[in-house]
Amino acid sequence: MKLYESETVELKAIYTPDLKKEIIAFANTSGGAIFIGVQDNGEIVGLDNADLVMQQISNALRDGIRPDVSMFTNIDLLKEGKRFFIKLTVSQGTKKKFENVEGAFRVILPNIHAKVLSTEDQKYLPILGLFENQKEITRSDIEEVLGIGTTHAVNMLKEMQEKKLIRKIGNGRLTRYGAFLKK
Repeated sequence: MKLYESETVELKAIYTPDLKKEIIAFANTSGGAIFIGVQDNGEIVGLDNADLVMQQISNALRDGIRPDVSMFTNIDLLKEGKRFFIKLTVSQGTKKKFENVEGAFRVILPNIHAKVLSTEDQKYLPILGLFENQKEITRSDIEEVLGIGTTHAVNMLKEMQEKKLIRKIGNGRLTRYGAFLKK
C-alpha cells in the first residue's frame, strides 16, 4: 500500500498534539483522512505503541476541540506487514465552526475574514457572534448581549476597531459596526 498527501489526505510519521489543527481544518471544510505512522513520502513506518496513540487521539478529540468533533471522526487501526498505523477519518462538520480550546484558535463567521484570536481577545467572541445573524451591529446590541453599560461598550468597540476586528460605519446616533470583509 502506498499513500500520498493531497487536499484530503495528511501523512504523519508520529502523533503530535498539533494534529488538532488538521482535524479542525478537515471538519471545517470537506473532511479528509490523516494517517499516523506514515512518512510524508508515503512509506509506512508504523507506530511503536498504536494503542497509546489511539488513546491520545481520542483524548485530543474529546478535550481539545469545541464543539465536540468526535461524532465526525473515526479511528481505525491498520496493519501493513508487521507494522501498525492509524487512519483517522474526519467527516465534514455540519456547523463548520470547530475551534482549538488552547491558547489561540480560528473563528469562522460568515462574510468575515478569519482571524486568529489570542486568549486575551477571546472576550470579543460574543460580539463577533452577532455577525452570524446580522451584517451590522450597534453599541446597544453589545450592551444588551454582554449586559454592560455604555462606557464599557464604547471602549470595547474602540479596542476591536484598533485590532481590526470590526470597522465603524457612520457617526453619531447612526453609528453601526461591521465585520471586516474578506479581501
